[in-house]
Amino acid sequence: MAICPERYDRYKQLRAEGYSAADAARLSKTAADGTLPEVPGTREGAGGTAADGRKYGPKEGESEPDWGGLVRGYDGEPPADMVNPHGHHAVFKKGRGTKMREYLDESKDVLENYDIDWYRGRENLGWAPNKNHSTAAAKAVRDALVEAHETVGTREAVVDALAKMKEHFKNDTIGTLFD
Repeated sequence: MAICPERYDRYKQLRAEGYSAADAARLSKTAADGTLPEVPGTREGAGGTAADGRKYGPKEGESEPDWGGLVRGYDGEPPADMVNPHGHHAVFKKGRGTKMREYLDESKDVLENYDIDWYRGRENLGWAPNKNHSTAAAKAVRDALVEAHETVGTREAVVDALAKMKEHFKNDTIGTLFD
């Protein structure tokens, strides 16, 4: 059986961009007319959705959940003294700019490695003032998760690191990690 160089090159490119082997193979399969399917954006620009090959995240065409309602179910009401509370993702759903998306993809990779739902899971959601959605904050979270993964390498260590990051967001102290 001969390998089609165009398909194989496409497969290698998609794998290098972070697609799973199954998704890269599917997106490298030619149609009956000999054309390759359109790639739904690179991992970098796609925002890390389940529709783009992530284990967790929104499905294509799905409406966003009521984040405040989810957090209420997990943790109860927001603190009474919190200004402008919202259901906050410690690992943001999507990012602005290449560097932020890179940090978020790395964080999501760590969480998915331990079967932690970064989109709807209680481990990643909590109350926080509606602010601090910066590249520096995304990097601080990524650094904490990668350190837990590389130095301890257990789900518990990653969940603990994530809980500390959620507390920093909740208490509006995330800036102390990078200022």
